[in-house]
Amino acid sequence: MIIHALTLAIEHAERDFDASYGFSRGGAEVWRIQVSDPGTDACLQAVDYFLWALQRFYELRFHPQTGEGVPREDRYLNLLLPQMVEIHDLNFGPERGTYFNKQRPLTLEERFSDGKKRAKKKP
Repeated sequence: MIIHALTLAIEHAERDFDASYGFSRGGAEVWRIQVSDPGTDACLQAVDYFLWALQRFYELRFHPQTGEGVPREDRYLNLLLPQMVEIHDLNFGPERGTYFNKQRPLTLEERFSDGKKRAKKKP
């Protein structure tokens, strides 16, 4: 079931890419999907950690007892950003999203402010 869903998503992405850029990267046939266990595969553990850091950055969380919003966390992402080349945020900015990179870093202020720079907390 998961492999079928991934195959459909890849086929959809390939069609979109071909329609946008006028050439194909080879279609879904060139992709090989293999189900692995992150607990035993170090590469998957690394990818999982990078994705978890992005999730902590983007996810709006709420305190279980009070229901109040908990601030988004950027500390994990900040540790990993030097090892990332680019983050494509499809839900921010123009129709095709915004690319964040070393010249335009992904920060809480850049991504979530309403046009105003927020004052940093004093220690």
